[in-house]
Amino acid sequence: MQSFTDALKSIRGWQYAVLALVPLAIAGTIVGVFLVVSGSDDLGLADDQQLIPVQLGNLVNEVSVSGSLAYPNRETLTFGVQGTVAELLVEEGQFVDANQPIARLDAETIASLETSVAQSRVNLQRAQENMADALNPFSLLDIAQAEAKLASVRVELQNAEEVVSLLVNPTPLQTAQAESTVATARMNAQSAQDAADRLVNPTELDTAQAEAAVASARTNLAFTQDALRRLLEPTALDMTQAEFAVANASTTLIDAEEALAVLLNPTSEQMARADTNVTNARIALDKTQETLDALVDGPSAEDIDDAQFQFDSAMTALLNNQRDLELTQNEWDDKLEAANERFDDGLEVYQGEFNSWLGIELDAEEALLDPDTLLADMNIDLDALFGSPVSLSEIGRGLFAITSFGDDPGTPWNEATVSVWRNFFPGNVVGTCDGGNISSDTQCVRDEIGAGWDTLQTAIDDLNTTELQSAKAFNNISNSVAQAEQSVAEKEESLADLLAGASLLLLDDASAELVLAITVLRLTEDALFDLENGADPADIEFLRAQVARARADFADVDEKLAELIGPPDPIELEDQLAQFAVVQANLADAEERLAQLVTDVDPVELEAKQRQLVVAQEALIEAEEDLASLINDTDPVELVSAQKQVVVKANTVAQAE
Repeated sequence: MQSFTDALKSIRGWQYAVLALVPLAIAGTIVGVFLVVSGSDDLGLADDQQLIPVQLGNLVNEVSVSGSLAYPNRETLTFGVQGTVAELLVEEGQFVDANQPIARLDAETIASLETSVAQSRVNLQRAQENMADALNPFSLLDIAQAEAKLASVRVELQNAEEVVSLLVNPTPLQTAQAESTVATARMNAQSAQDAADRLVNPTELDTAQAEAAVASARTNLAFTQDALRRLLEPTALDMTQAEFAVANASTTLIDAEEALAVLLNPTSEQMARADTNVTNARIALDKTQETLDALVDGPSAEDIDDAQFQFDSAMTALLNNQRDLELTQNEWDDKLEAANERFDDGLEVYQGEFNSWLGIELDAEEALLDPDTLLADMNIDLDALFGSPVSLSEIGRGLFAITSFGDDPGTPWNEATVSVWRNFFPGNVVGTCDGGNISSDTQCVRDEIGAGWDTLQTAIDDLNTTELQSAKAFNNISNSVAQAEQSVAEKEESLADLLAGASLLLLDDASAELVLAITVLRLTEDALFDLENGADPADIEFLRAQVARARADFADVDEKLAELIGPPDPIELEDQLAQFAVVQANLADAEERLAQLVTDVDPVELEAKQRQLVVAQEALIEAEEDLASLINDTDPVELVSAQKQVVVKANTVAQAE
């Protein structure tokens, strides 16, 4: 060790420098070789590897993370209510069990909670009552009134629809009336024509022939025109008659086929029904015979006693009902009197609130209006009257107003009354509260008036209910009295009939019913005999003939209905048009020949007669146009008006429903 130390001491300075450079040279050689190797393409690195240059210093490995700290155990305490803790039942660090009390609230908080519970119960009760009202919002009277209104508007709707139907499809009566008007107009025209003809000197034969020709031509024209119209547009009556004829023919055919089938092959059910018919006929005959025998023999003592007992019972029931009617009347009179007194008290309370707060005297009509309506009608703003704070100067002015000026006639309220409340009430006075909580020393004018209105409304509802119940009870007992009176009359009449004995009319009726019962029995027995032993060949042949006739009738009416529904036959239409043209030409010729018979007459009188003729002809034309309009077309304006009425009535029905 000493020799090594001595050897180091013997080394010179330049030798130290050489020794220091040797490691540096070696390190440089290594780095150069490494750079050469790393720069070559033959060196491969994995994806998760990289080259780090060697540096002088400490190696440091750092990891950066972000997030939040989470405690392994965490408990959250929640309380369902707010309040002041009066006593702690545990100590710090003490373990507690589930549901173990740890603190008690003070008495004030407990009282507040109990108040909240009570208020919640009240709110629950009100909500249940509101739900009951929502489920059954209307009384039986409301429903009955709505049903009555619905029935009324339905009747109005039906009437409006009938008006439209009559405009579109006039009834046979309307058509007949229009035709009667046309006939009257034609008679007037004919009379005017005759008067004009009498001014000339035609021969009686010529005049008669001319008039006959004109009348015949007009009649032929009317018939031809009616036939053409019916061919082009069958009336509703024609269609109804044709459909009715088809339905009747179909029913007749079905009945005939069923009768023939029953006669040829009766079923067990039909046999049983025929046997039942015979049994029922025999029972009916026995009852009819018993009735006749009873009428002939007269009533027994037992029947008379029973009738007398029923009459006495009915009389007793009548007396009981009359006594109940009197008691009911007295009872409900007392109830109505009490309800009216409560109404008067409620009215006085409501009027007193307006008088107390505003100095307003409400009359009977105003007192039946709600506060908001009254305040709006009187242009009263409660917040403006009572809402602003009061200063010492305002107190002085209020006292001065009370003692000096009093009430302002230009305002509906009494200024002195309002001033007293604002200036001398020991607490606070506000106009409206808007549903908010107010202190115990604060008076809300709107709430006080509203409380009076609620009292009045309760009294009104009570009075209306009492009146309705009174009317219903009185009506029920009145109906019972009426029914009892009718029962007494019936029982008395029955007793009198028994005591008087059977009349000749009753005996005749009973005898006639007996004969009828015997006839029915014979018919049912004959029908049963035919079913059991086979029908008579003559009857079968008769029924087959009826079936064949019914089929032919059905085919005939069905063909006529098809002709009415379908388009007219072109040949028949062309023939009808030709006949119409010929009849028009004949009428024109007849009228022209009649006009030629006129000779020279007094121009003034002739002109007067001709004017009368023109008026009569215009009346005839107007009547014919009315008839044609009734048969063919409807006035559009009148039809639109009637249809609008139908729409209005239909909307009314929908609203009522």
